[in-house]
Amino acid sequence: VQRLYSGKLPAAQQRDLETMLRDSRLTMQQAVWTAYRYAITPEEGDSLKEWDLGRPLHKEGRSLQVEVWDRLVEGERIAPKLGPSLLASEAFSLWPKDASSLSLRAVREACGQYTYLPMIPDVSVLRQCVADGVRQGVFGLGLGEGKEGKFDVVHYGETVAPDSVDFSDTEWLLRPALVRTLSGPTSGPGAAVTRP
Repeated sequence: VQRLYSGKLPAAQQRDLETMLRDSRLTMQQAVWTAYRYAITPEEGDSLKEWDLGRPLHKEGRSLQVEVWDRLVEGERIAPKLGPSLLASEAFSLWPKDASSLSLRAVREACGQYTYLPMIPDVSVLRQCVADGVRQGVFGLGLGEGKEGKFDVVHYGETVAPDSVDFSDTEWLLRPALVRTLSGPTSGPGAAVTRP
């Protein structure tokens, strides 16, 4: 519109046209925001969950994407952070009670496969969760084949760099009871078992 009429209208009409265009853009943004009322996410059992966003109002400098993201985080559907105790809990149903170890590769695959789990926006969330869990002594991190409960290295109650967690077939979460049996009577936070 500005290309068509620029220089062809008197100054007053040009100002009025620019004002109408600016107002139209704002009205259009608000109309889109108001029309976007629901977000849909997958749920357990091939079902969908509807999230009512209310009637969001356009806020300068804030996108509709951020509004939806914040609502799903608030509803605990998206997990930008994940507590290690939750990962080891029955609520996640990933780690059977009778299993002393759990493949980290299986954990990562489950987060993308099972719709009852919170959506993890990035693998770095899981990496940080594992590092926090090892440091806090919620579980250990075993490196090695893991056959018959044998590992080359076990980290427990110590700092592990999140970037070192790569969810390979040779990385395992270990229950504290298993870590104690591997490290002997002096086990506890800070215990590391190294096998040649």
